[in-house]
Amino acid sequence: MNPERWQEVQKIYLGAVGLDEVARTSFLERMCSGDPSLKQEVDSLLSFDNKMEGFLEQTAVEVLAQMYGADKTVADTVVLDDFIGTVIDDRYVVSKFIGAGGMGDVYRADHRLMGTPVAIKRLASRFRDRQDYRQRFIDEARHAVLLDHENVTGIKDVVEQSGEVFVVMEFIDGQTLRTRLDHPFGVDEFLDIAIQCASALTAAHNERIVHLDIKPANIMLTGSQKVKVCDFGVARQLAATGEDGNNGSAAHWKLAGTPAYMAPEVIKGNQFDARADIFSLGVVFYEMLAGKHPFRAEDLKATTNRIIMDDPPPISLSNRKLPRRLIRLLDAMLAKAPDRRIGSTADVLRELQIVRLQHNFLRNTWRGFTASVKRRPLAWAAAALILVIAVAGTIYFEPISIVLRHSSKRMMAVQLYTQGHDLLNEYYKPENIDASIDLFDRALKLDSTYAEAYANLGEAYSMKYENTTDVKLLQSAMNACLNSRTYDKTLAEAHVCLGTVAQQRGKFEDAAAEYKIALKSDPNADSAHRGLARALDSQGKFEEAKEQYLKAIEKNPNYWASHSWFGEFYYKREMFDDAIKQFETASALSPNNGRVYYSLGTPYFLNGQFDKAIEYFEKALEKQPYLTRAANNLGAAYFLRRSYDKAIPILKDAVDRSEGSTKDYLEAGNLARAYFWSGNRKDSFELYKHAIDRANTHLEANPGNADDHLAIALYNAMLSEETRAMTNLEIALRGHDQDAHSLETAAWVYVQFKKYETAFESLERARSLGLKPFKIKADPELDALRVSDPKRYDKLLANK
Repeated sequence: MNPERWQEVQKIYLGAVGLDEVARTSFLERMCSGDPSLKQEVDSLLSFDNKMEGFLEQTAVEVLAQMYGADKTVADTVVLDDFIGTVIDDRYVVSKFIGAGGMGDVYRADHRLMGTPVAIKRLASRFRDRQDYRQRFIDEARHAVLLDHENVTGIKDVVEQSGEVFVVMEFIDGQTLRTRLDHPFGVDEFLDIAIQCASALTAAHNERIVHLDIKPANIMLTGSQKVKVCDFGVARQLAATGEDGNNGSAAHWKLAGTPAYMAPEVIKGNQFDARADIFSLGVVFYEMLAGKHPFRAEDLKATTNRIIMDDPPPISLSNRKLPRRLIRLLDAMLAKAPDRRIGSTADVLRELQIVRLQHNFLRNTWRGFTASVKRRPLAWAAAALILVIAVAGTIYFEPISIVLRHSSKRMMAVQLYTQGHDLLNEYYKPENIDASIDLFDRALKLDSTYAEAYANLGEAYSMKYENTTDVKLLQSAMNACLNSRTYDKTLAEAHVCLGTVAQQRGKFEDAAAEYKIALKSDPNADSAHRGLARALDSQGKFEEAKEQYLKAIEKNPNYWASHSWFGEFYYKREMFDDAIKQFETASALSPNNGRVYYSLGTPYFLNGQFDKAIEYFEKALEKQPYLTRAANNLGAAYFLRRSYDKAIPILKDAVDRSEGSTKDYLEAGNLARAYFWSGNRKDSFELYKHAIDRANTHLEANPGNADDHLAIALYNAMLSEETRAMTNLEIALRGHDQDAHSLETAAWVYVQFKKYETAFESLERARSLGLKPFKIKADPELDALRVSDPKRYDKLLANK
């Protein structure tokens, strides 16, 4: 049977297996209409239902493979043994066969020099000549590589050798969750494993990856009880249209997974989005807590029918010691309809953390109380008397339940705040900023006087403002900062928050003052040192700014942002070697941070090393495909090499991505520039007008922003709007009259109005301030100067 035919048989078989006899007959007539042999093949599979053994851990593909006689043979075993001793990629020596799955064989290998173990996965022999399985094997590795998470099996490399593909994986010395399901888990043990599982899936879903085969056999446990979710062999990455839950399934997806753990919508209609994983995880959780599968029946047909039609038995019948909130969570995860299921694995994770917080609080409180009773019986008697009086309502003590509830609320607020604070440490991910805002809001609903949560909420709004043009976000940030100061006037974070907003509004002296107040409260606050450095830099106090950056790094040497900000400080001074050192440190501390790789490419870009700059900008986009600034500078690098055909599609993509970001006018302006010099003046002029509108919107937050006025001056010049261009240029040069870049841009403006003498004077001054000759040669706007006065132009380019 050819692969396409087999996949068609699979799809119809799995669609029919959960139906009753009447519905199945109708279904098969519809699906096999005009193809009697197809119906016969499906019927032959259905007849094997009662013969299936161990189906709970078999995937749909494995079941079908066995029915067609695709089990491992003696020859396979010989091949496995012959593989021992093979050296992969000149580094890994295969030492032991570990086991086999539905698609691949897994071996242990050891690094030939260091001796450290890895796991090597190769396609099973029966699939090695199948291009579809080979591609699926590679896709599994790609999905796992996207997930840099401690609870996901790490992929070290993918190697092609001797016509085969090998996936080099983290070696996990442990056992699967399946081997531990011989008895129900206690609440503490369950929560520890369940939270790690939910955390791993949340990371996958944040990358729009749906695992589609969550089951106990795909959850590994190390000796220290660390969870590793593995086997992304049937995972799929949702398109953007699938993110809202509307039919996330791909039309070409071939049904696979483990039927006993599939969500109803997958079994019935091959439909899925991230909520399919929530159902599967709910089945695993139920099995852990009850000691049995919630839908297990005598055969596969009956089991899948129960998944589609029946509610699981109340888990309280199997385990009477479960918290009510945990029982409600399980019910929400196992809802038949996706729309009635809990909305995301992030919500599952949050609920599990709350359950653990409440469980630990009550348990520890009770333990502490009983210990006190043993130590101080008289105190216990007094406490008991107070409790009795309070319950009777004869004095004005709050009932103990309210006291506990208030304490529990505060602890939950702290938990939410901590999660949000941790997310902001990786603020280079825009989704982290939105998630942190949600977490801080939740914390403040539980405790409306939580000063630290207000301060961090203000910082998050400020960071979001950096990614948008919404001036309202600055007001939201200010309100949160003021609330923080109201509840704690001495809190360093409150003043850092106020300093950040002042900096964004161009009030640099006010910003510096707030950061200094923060440092009086907490001299070790690296965020205050970092913010003060930027405020001092904005005032031209370069040595003082440098000192503050060094203090920020001294206080917290392992935080990537301090090194990245310090690198920006250096490259603005054209101290490129120092900048590169700081960015390299930042990239080592935050290896998946596309923003840092973008910054690392910038000194090379500013120094005219465009090939090196392009390398880093492309790496930044590899890490963060939607990092607009990297795409913008990548396009600009090609533009300055006069490769307009390469620059335009990249810059167009940057414009499409950047719409609504804080400086999206830069992307529009760069694309307009590329269109202009490629000869497309019509589109160029439209984009210049759009860029002017967007830049004026940005000026609403900081009307004196010299960079914005400089850009508007150039755009108006390209549109031959001389009066407007000169007005904006005058405003810009008030703040940047000693800046080489601004003088170079001013020369562009002068050239457009044939003010060649003034343009030469501006460039000569810029050259004295460090402007590199390659910049003058690279800018097509300045070509007219070479024609107007060749000798003066050549002199301008001469090294000094």
